[in-house]
Amino acid sequence: MLQSPLLVEVAQVDTGPAGLQVILPDMVFGNIGSWAAQLITEAGGKVVSIRDITGAVKNSNGIDIAKLMKHSTENRGIKGFDGGDTVDPTLLLTKECNVLIPTALGGVINKDNVDAIKAKYIIEAVNHPTDPEADEILAKKGVLILPDIMANSGGVMVSCFEWVQNIQGFMWDEERVNRVLKTYMTRASNIVLNI
Repeated sequence: MLQSPLLVEVAQVDTGPAGLQVILPDMVFGNIGSWAAQLITEAGGKVVSIRDITGAVKNSNGIDIAKLMKHSTENRGIKGFDGGDTVDPTLLLTKECNVLIPTALGGVINKDNVDAIKAKYIIEAVNHPTDPEADEILAKKGVLILPDIMANSGGVMVSCFEWVQNIQGFMWDEERVNRVLKTYMTRASNIVLNI
């Protein structure tokens, strides 16, 4: 997703993925958040702020995700991580960034904080992170939201691919799975954007 020319265009970044500054405001080193952080950095983007239950950290040059994950595993959380500055976790939603990716909690973007959100693009990587009132306000501000039903559909599609492979008795390699997934996700994203 971060390699998508569409995302780069919407986020108003002319340097490609390397210009993306991403905040994971409710990061938990679970499945969604940890993979999002890894894929963002692999694509050349920067995760500039991140949070878990123990605290939050920011680094405008980008957080070393591998180092943070190691620290989190060894210390049961990101508190005390020396690869950035400690920041008030409640303020992450309102920090400057191109892309905001809620990954753990529903209802985190609401009427009480929506006016302070500065992101140009929101990827709803968790079910229902934006309440309806906030959704309307963000639309008026010109913030593009990739809805949770789209952001979470990749896993469902890959499950379907597994089913197809089982029926055919022919297993795909990871490259083919990713290629076919990218084709379907790009097509679906373009359809949604043109509604």
